[in-house]
Amino acid sequence: MNKKTLIIVNITVLVFIVGGFIFWKLSQKTPVVNNPVTQNPSTQTPTKNTNQQTTAPIVQQGETATTTEETPQTTTSDKITIKTMSGDRIKVVDFYQNPYTQIFDPQNDAVIKEGANYSIVYYVKDQSFTITLLGGDLPTTRNEAENAFLEKLGISKEEACQFYVTLGVPFFVSEKASGTDYGLSFCPKSIALPKNL
Repeated sequence: MNKKTLIIVNITVLVFIVGGFIFWKLSQKTPVVNNPVTQNPSTQTPTKNTNQQTTAPIVQQGETATTTEETPQTTTSDKITIKTMSGDRIKVVDFYQNPYTQIFDPQNDAVIKEGANYSIVYYVKDQSFTITLLGGDLPTTRNEAENAFLEKLGISKEEACQFYVTLGVPFFVSEKASGTDYGLSFCPKSIALPKNL
């Protein structure tokens, strides 16, 4: 087995393990009973004075967010801000306020949308999103997932392209399509899904 084949096999196995873990976590469907983001007074949204903002401290690179107070977001009305790849911030709909958002660890990482054939996960530490295609006709599923991403965040395609977004396919869904970060199809550096899946 040459080096290139060995690397491809290792990447494929890694993607399979990660995809399986995400699939397993999503299949548990644990309801969010106590959403610490909405329960914490330091991050509650202002109700009457729209000029007032509540700011949560920013997590610097290398630090680990362990409590809601360290969540790298600013809450304003029904919006939160998320850091872009350039370091700027864009306001998005506060998906933590959505009762269907599933927080799955103490860092407040969350599944913000779970469709029939895809999931969209937000990771607090690096303020990134992962879209996983879990079945169906993958080009159609990709389109559905991307539209849901835009809708859940209340952003334009141009704004979406500024975020850290990984879009992939687990090995157990398609060996041919796994192991690649395709990105959002409407962004400049996106990759097309393989043909004849």
